[in-house]
Amino acid sequence: MAYSHEDLVQLRFSGTIRIVESGDSFEQTRTNLKDHQYSDYTSILAPGSDYNFYKNNRTEKLNFAIIQLNVEQLEVLVLQPKAEQHLRWLYRYQQNGDLIEAKRLMP
Repeated sequence: MAYSHEDLVQLRFSGTIRIVESGDSFEQTRTNLKDHQYSDYTSILAPGSDYNFYKNNRTEKLNFAIIQLNVEQLEVLVLQPKAEQHLRWLYRYQQNGDLIEAKRLMP
């Protein structure tokens, strides 16, 4: 889910997620990591953990994967404070990404 306070738009995605840790696309992406990006993925600490500058917080293991999202539905809510009614739309997609259906819903 995502929301923009500036645009007053809420997006809600639903579908399936696949974690890719090997293969051609993984290797190509891993190879293209910049040095500063590579170092972000070699931390032994979880994101948000306390950081000790004097302690070694790195490992040789690359903690990196690609997350592929296959969107099956997208729901869009557009808030319109000055209008009589907000707008809500539902978009459904096939596995290949083709749009199956687009319909307006009651907000």
